[in-house]
Amino acid sequence: MLLRVLIRLSTLVAAFAWCGSVARLPAAWAENRTAPVQGDYGQYFPRLVTRAMWQAKPALAGMIPQQPTSIVLHHTGLRRNPGVSLEPKLRNLQSFSQRPVHRAAGRNDASWPDVPYHFYLDASGRIAEGRDVRFAGDTNTGYDTRGHIQVAIEGDFETEEPTLQQLEALRDLLAWLMLSWNLTAERISVHKEHAPTDCPGRKFLAALPSVMAQTVDRRAAAIADLCRSGSSADFTKVYCRNR
Repeated sequence: MLLRVLIRLSTLVAAFAWCGSVARLPAAWAENRTAPVQGDYGQYFPRLVTRAMWQAKPALAGMIPQQPTSIVLHHTGLRRNPGVSLEPKLRNLQSFSQRPVHRAAGRNDASWPDVPYHFYLDASGRIAEGRDVRFAGDTNTGYDTRGHIQVAIEGDFETEEPTLQQLEALRDLLAWLMLSWNLTAERISVHKEHAPTDCPGRKFLAALPSVMAQTVDRRAAAIADLCRSGSSADFTKVYCRNR
C-alpha cells in the first residue's frame, strides 16, 4: 500500500511540474511595484501553509528575479489525491524539482532551484506557499515565465470537477494577490492562453467565470472595509485616496 501511494505521489508531482509554461505579458501591462502593497489584510488574508510549515528546503542557486504583473492558473493534470496531506506533497514536489532531471526553458542545467509554482491548492482547498513570488517559476518549455505568479490547483479538470473548497480558496487567494500586487481581473489568465495545452481543464474553465466574479467582489469589499477602518500608509496611498 505504501509503495502504491509513493508511486502515485511521484507521478502527481511529475505531472504538476510539467504543467506550467506561460508566455510573458506585454511590457505595457507592468506596474511599477517591486514589492507587495503593505497592509493589515485581516480577514482578507488567506490561510496559508507556509514554506516553514511544510518544511521546505532552501532554494538552490539559479533563481531569476521577477516583478509580478499577472497571475496564471493551472491544474496538476492528475486526479485529486486526498489520501496524502499537503505538506508531504510539497516536500516531494520540491525534491522532484531539485533532482537532476530537467531541461527547463532551453537551459541544460541539472535541476530546478525550487518548486516551479508559487502557490498550490490541494483537494481540500488548503493553500501552500511554493516558490517566492519575487522569482520566476520554471518550465520544461521555451516560454518566458517572468512576471507571472503561478497558481496550481490539484486535480484533472478535464475529467473531474473542482471542489467547492478549492474554488473558495482560489477566490480568497486571488483577491489577496490582486490587492498585494495592485492587479486587476484582466491580469488573471489560464495556462492554455499562453501555450498549447488543455490546462487547466474544461471543467475548471466552466467554473472560472463565477470564481472571477466572486473574486472581484471580494477585492472591492476588502478595499471598502480596509479604507474605512484604516490600513497602512502604503495601502491607503494605492487604494483609498480617490475614494
